[in-house]
Amino acid sequence: MNRRELLLSAAAGTALAVTPRALATAQKFPDYGIPGVYVQELPGPQAIIGRPTAVALFIGPLSSTLPTGETATCYRRDLAPAGFDLALPLIEQFFDQGGTDLVLMQAAAPQKGLPDYAGALAALDRSGVSQFNLLLLTGAGTLLAADPAALGALYRSAAATARTYFAQLLIEAPDAAPDYAAWRASLSLNDPDMAAWAPWLTAPDGSLIPPGAAMAGLIARTDAASGVWQAPAGTSATLDGFTSRAIAADQLQAMNTAHINAIRALQGSANAWGARTLSDNPEWLYLPVRRLLRWTEASIAQGIGQYVFQPNTRPTWDAITRDVEAFLADLWRQGALSGAIQREAFFVNCGLGETMTAQDIFEDRLIIQIGLAAVRPAEFITINLELRLAS
Repeated sequence: MNRRELLLSAAAGTALAVTPRALATAQKFPDYGIPGVYVQELPGPQAIIGRPTAVALFIGPLSSTLPTGETATCYRRDLAPAGFDLALPLIEQFFDQGGTDLVLMQAAAPQKGLPDYAGALAALDRSGVSQFNLLLLTGAGTLLAADPAALGALYRSAAATARTYFAQLLIEAPDAAPDYAAWRASLSLNDPDMAAWAPWLTAPDGSLIPPGAAMAGLIARTDAASGVWQAPAGTSATLDGFTSRAIAADQLQAMNTAHINAIRALQGSANAWGARTLSDNPEWLYLPVRRLLRWTEASIAQGIGQYVFQPNTRPTWDAITRDVEAFLADLWRQGALSGAIQREAFFVNCGLGETMTAQDIFEDRLIIQIGLAAVRPAEFITINLELRLAS
């Protein structure tokens, strides 16, 4: 599957639904040797399975020796992978908040230079890292704070990269900014695949810690407990072990207006108190709505890859429609979609005259249209998926 196409395109996969001729030649009955009626069960298409929702990728100066692009998977909060000697504090923050799946990528910093974030992003395609949902450029907001143009360009590039992997870029806004709207404008950040948090967290020893790693862990914890459609915010969204400075009501309102998610001091703890994206498009205002859509796109695109070698005909359209409807119906039953009945929660269209023209079919383009009524806002969000069939 080519993640870089705007329309989701499955270019590889295993055909699990086979033609009658293939059944006749490939699925032979055993030679039982006596008359009788024999029944043989044949495998059918696999159901669409949701992809993991909270695999975090941290990119930054995480090693004092490794070159840019080196990666490792981390499984324990108290053990950094070999060579990633600078990553342990971030690992602990992620796992302490409930994270479970973490990938580290080195962005080496030459002597007296800045980490090579751009080089690390460029290395992703050849790194073997195939699935992640949360992307954090560790330390970028601090190291490039004096150059807003460069920092904004880096964040925009990272968001574009995240988008190709159906991921969300997490941004650490400054701990204290006299005007967060002006800060955001100075970086030209307006993207539904970005989300930012402030202020920084206060550790038990009084030190200030950027909130990105802890927020990634909190998002993972929320996903596991309630689903990707649940906002990682509110009184239950406590960042364990940290406190935060108080935020005045007018500053909180200003942060909301600027789409900076506040971390508030509540009952002696730090609580995430916002779940907005850095997009001015009202359709993509809420982080869980955006993440639900991206996760749904990724899961369906992966699931329908099994049909890539099937003919572009009504039986294939009906089979894909059935599989996608079953997947979305399960989401609706879990509370991910609004609507009292299924047809109020989603729709799936696929067919000649509905989503495809005769020219589309001639060019082996199979297009599915899907509508989702996300919990907020309670209105249909329409997406188109395209399956490139093997000629």
